Amino acid sequence: MRGDDQQLQTGMFSYVALEDRIPADHPLRGVRKLVDTVLAGMTKDFDGLYSEVGRPSIAPERLLRALLLQVFYSVRSERLLMEQLNYNLLFRWFVGLEIDEEVWNHAVFSKNRDRLLNQDLAQKFFAQVKEQAAGLMSDEHFTVDGTLIEAWAGQKSFRRKDVDGGPKGGADFHGEPRRNHTHASRTDPEARLYKKSAGQEAKLSYLGHTLVENRNGLIAAAMTTQADGRAERDAALLMLHQLTRGRSRRITAGADKAYDTQDFVSTVRELGVTPHVARRQNGAIDDRTSRHPGYAISLSKRWLVEKPFGWLKQIGPLKKVKLRGLAKVDWLFVFSCAAFNLIRIPKLRAQSASSSDGGLHGGAKAREFAGYRSQDRIVGDDRPRSRGLVSSWRTDGSLWPKRLGLRLLKASVLQNYCAYTALLDDPLLKDLRKEKAFDEVLTTASKCQLLLKERK
Repeated sequence: MRGDDQQLQTGMFSYVALEDRIPADHPLRGVRKLVDTVLAGMTKDFDGLYSEVGRPSIAPERLLRALLLQVFYSVRSERLLMEQLNYNLLFRWFVGLEIDEEVWNHAVFSKNRDRLLNQDLAQKFFAQVKEQAAGLMSDEHFTVDGTLIEAWAGQKSFRRKDVDGGPKGGADFHGEPRRNHTHASRTDPEARLYKKSAGQEAKLSYLGHTLVENRNGLIAAAMTTQADGRAERDAALLMLHQLTRGRSRRITAGADKAYDTQDFVSTVRELGVTPHVARRQNGAIDDRTSRHPGYAISLSKRWLVEKPFGWLKQIGPLKKVKLRGLAKVDWLFVFSCAAFNLIRIPKLRAQSASSSDGGLHGGAKAREFAGYRSQDRIVGDDRPRSRGLVSSWRTDGSLWPKRLGLRLLKASVLQNYCAYTALLDDPLLKDLRKEKAFDEVLTTASKCQLLLKERK
C-alpha cells in the first residue's frame, strides 16, 4: 500500500526528548562528554570575564560548543552556523539548547572576539583538552613542523607602503618587484607574501606550527606566526622551550631538512632536546645523532605531524582563514588544534579499552620505541603559555647559558612575542644585558616596535 504524502502538520507537541533522538553510538556523544569536562574546568576563567550584575549574556560554554561544531562539520560561516543551529536537532543537543529555545544572532561571535574568542582563552582551552589526553600522549618523543595558512587578502591589496596607489593602485603589478619590506597588504597588513618551496606561487599567508607527540599523533603545542624564512625554527624553539621547562630528562624532536641548521640544532641541544632532524648535505646533524636506532624511528614517525595539517585544512577552517590579523588567526589555529584532539581522544580511549586484554595499551604502546629504552611518563604542568601579539617574554640568565637565553629572546622578538620595553626593564635580564649580542636583540626589538606603530 502506498504511503500518504500529506504535508499538513498534524501534531503540535513532541513527546520524544532531545536526548533520545541522538543515537547512543553517535561519535559526538563521546566528544560532548569530553567537552563538558573541559569547560567545567574553565569555570573560574569564565567568571573573571563577566560582571556579577547586569543582563545575562549568552553562556560562553554554548558559544564554544557552537564553534566546535563549525570546525567539525566544515560550516563556512557563523551566519550559516546559526541557521543550522535553528533547525538541526543534533546541533541543538550538542550546544545545550532545548528544541523550542531561540538561537542567538550571529553577531554575538563578533562582539565576543576580544573578550572570549582570543589567544589567551584558546591556549587555556587547548591546555584543558591536553589534560584529558593523559595516558594517551608520549612525553618524550615529538615531531615539529609548520604549514602555510592563506590569509584573507588578495594579491591586488599588496601595494607599496610609501605610495598611496588609490583604488586601482594594485590592479597591474606584473613585472614589478614586490617585497615584504617595501609592500604591505591594505586588507591584512600583518599577512606576508610567502611561498614554502621553489616553483610555487607566493601568497599572502601566515604560518601555523604544531608540536605532535609520536605515540598517537596528538598535538602537544600550537602557535601561529607571520610567514618568513626563520619562523618555523623560531616557533619550534619557543614550543620546545615551553615543553622542557621543569624537566630533567631529555626529549627528542623530529623535523624535516628545513630545521637542519647549526643555530637551531645547537640551541635545542642546550634546551635538553635531542634533534632528530632529517639530514641534508653539509648540515648540522652528523653520525653522533644519526647512528642511534632512535633517530631512524623518529624519522619514520614524522608523517604523524602531517595528519593534523590535512584535517585542519580539509575539514577545519584553515585552508584559507576568514579572519584578519595575527592575533585572530592564532586564536583560530589553536582552537582548531584543540578540536582535532577532541575528535581523536574518544577514539583512542575506545581503542585502549578494547586492546587492554592483550594488545598494545597506554604506556605499553610506547615500548615500540625500543631504541630509546625509556618509559613514557605523564608530567605535571606542561601547559603552553598564553601568547599575545606583543607579550612579555622573560629569560632567566641564571638557569640557562647566556647564549641560549639570547637566542630565545631573539626568536621571541622576531615573532613579535617580546616587547622592547620588557627588554629594558625586566630585572631577570640583568645578566644578559652585559653581553654584546644583547645589543643586536635590542636593535631588532626596536625595529619591530616601529613596524607595530606603523600598522596601528
